Parts: sequence; C-alpha cells; structure tokens
Amino acid sequence: MSTGRYQNLPVLESPDVFVLGAGFSHAISDSMPLMRDLGCRVATNQPEYQRIAELFGGDVELAMTFLVQDQPWLAESDRLRNRAVFLEISRKVASVIDEATEEVLSHPCPEWLVRFVHYLHDCRCTVITLNYDTLLERAFRAIELGQDPLGRPNCYLDARALFPIALQAPGLGFLRPLSATVLKLHGSTNWFYSGRSEYFGEPVCYRHLIG
Repeated sequence: MSTGRYQNLPVLESPDVFVLGAGFSHAISDSMPLMRDLGCRVATNQPEYQRIAELFGGDVELAMTFLVQDQPWLAESDRLRNRAVFLEISRKVASVIDEATEEVLSHPCPEWLVRFVHYLHDCRCTVITLNYDTLLERAFRAIELGQDPLGRPNCYLDARALFPIALQAPGLGFLRPLSATVLKLHGSTNWFYSGRSEYFGEPVCYRHLIG
C-alpha cells in the first residue's frame, strides 16, 4: 500500500468525530457481514441460540446481551446454560469476522480507505466504532512515520497508538505518535482478557495484527 503521496498533508486540529458501524466494513468489502448476516451465520447448528435470537428479531448483539446477564427469574442452572451459549456464540462471532477479514486482506486496500485514515490521522479525529473487526486498524498501519536516508519508509504507525487504553502485548514498547483516537465500544477480535466474571480492572491483552 503506497502512502508517500499523502505525507505532506497539513497537520490540523479537527473537532470531527466519526461513528462507524457494520456498514463501514461492508463498504470496504461485501465479504464483511452486516448485523443480520452475522446473526444468520452464527446461528448455524446452534439451536439454543436460535431460540433466544428469535425473541430479538435475529439481532445477535441483543441476544448476546440477554444471554450474558443474570436474569433474576431464571434458575442458576439456566443462567449457567445461557452463559455457556454466550461463550460459544462469542467464539463463533469472532471466527466469522476473522474469516471475512482474511478474505478482505487478500485484495488491495480501497483507495478511499487509505485517504480516509490519513485524514483521520492528520486531523487527529475521534472515531467511535461498534465493529469488532480490525480493518480500520490495519488501514492505519499503512501510515508512514519515518524514512531511511534514501527516502524509503522504515517506520509505520502501530495500531496500539490509536487506543486510549493500555493494551498488553508481547514485545518491546512502541512509538506513540499523535494520531486519531479510536474507541472500540464493543471490543475487538484481537483483544482478550482472563475470562473472569468480575472483569473490572482486568488487563486487556492485545494480539498483534499480521498481514
């Protein structure tokens, strides 16, 4: 992905805030599922989940919210059963999104996306995203931060620099330049935590993006 042509854009302070949903990722590629498509894919061979999802019109996020909450009218055995279904569906959602992401990465990045992330970076915009996928972060990794004496790029933006939270990851530290701020309200398929039921204060572990 060539990005040198955008390096001379002026650095501006921008009040712009962008809110992104599934339609953004779907615009990058038809391979990325919209919410209803995602619900259909994760429901395959999941009769217990299908029963709950039907109560919420097939909305996978509403169904998962119901499953993970301790409904006071349910017996403990039913709450634990719902919790198990929630964990299974969580893994299935991540798997579906990761598979779609890999399909997208097999094609060149759209030119409009490259220009968009450079605008976000140069103008220090805030991005609020409801998406679990990593397409936006991967596009940011095309931004050059430095060149060698021959003018060849030798340093690119680390996606961790976009997030205002501390992410634990193996390896040394990384350069944190001024850039856009990305708020992933629903988390990410490459973020993990211990799995404790009381998750407040738990560190978020980050899996480096490859490709």
